[in-house]
Amino acid sequence: MKNLVLILFSIFLLSTVSNAQTKTSTSDTSKSKGTIKRTVTAIAVISGNTYDGITGVIRFTRLKKGVRISGELYGLTPGKHGFHIHEKGLCDRPDFSTAGGHFNPGGMKHGSTHSEQRHEGDFGNIIADDYGVAKFTFTDYTLSFKGTNSIIGKAAIIHEKEDDLKTDPSGNSGSRIGCGVIQLNTYRRH
Repeated sequence: MKNLVLILFSIFLLSTVSNAQTKTSTSDTSKSKGTIKRTVTAIAVISGNTYDGITGVIRFTRLKKGVRISGELYGLTPGKHGFHIHEKGLCDRPDFSTAGGHFNPGGMKHGSTHSEQRHEGDFGNIIADDYGVAKFTFTDYTLSFKGTNSIIGKAAIIHEKEDDLKTDPSGNSGSRIGCGVIQLNTYRRH
């Protein structure tokens, strides 16, 4: 009997600790209907323009202010590659030109993420290591999931070369070698 009581008490403690950890989630969540939490994210599944092996996922998480962007891409050549959001959510091969130009609802000139004036879709460069893997996380404060600056339904594009952060309209970053349409992905957890 003592063992049964001890086991039941242990299960109770574990479930209490587990619930406490779940309820202390922070910036990515917003409460809706009691204790159900909702994290609003979007994803772009990246694939190459040929059978070159470029693959990966870029996640966009809505924050109270801005959007956190994180990604893991594989099959790139080592070095810097321009990364931009383009105005149309089309990734037609062979060159992804159907994605249009950089997402630029403000009508600005091309620039870096630190420029006062830049396309809303300008993210500078990601860096692939010697194995062709690029992992990155940053926050952008101009983008949103609604309204004029919404990225939902746009295309995330990876370029073959480094973005020089100044040449209009595309930073002289070369061909488009990876593309994925940004799609809303909501899920609820208790």
